[in-house]
Amino acid sequence: MKIIKEEKMEDREIKATSRNLIIHGMVEDIKETQERIEQEDKLFVSNIMSSMGLNVKVKKTQRIGIFTKERQEKNNYRPIKITMGNESMKTQVLQNLKK
Repeated sequence: MKIIKEEKMEDREIKATSRNLIIHGMVEDIKETQERIEQEDKLFVSNIMSSMGLNVKVKKTQRIGIFTKERQEKNNYRPIKITMGNESMKTQVLQNLKK
């Protein structure tokens, strides 16, 4: 019974993360508000998608980790986690990365 529950939890976790993409290297400023950073991230992701000629739905963007002044000084910015509407949208993006 315990093994079945663990397998089901693992399947849910795989399904939940199967729509996610991670983007590294997007600059952020420690002085900006959280709302402003979220707006800039959404615009950045939107620009990436349109530059690839894709019209995909991004459900959510989120910075991963804690941003500190030390990270900013080292240009070690937090990655952006993108949650797509479904797996096929993620596949579309991955197939168009060369663009």
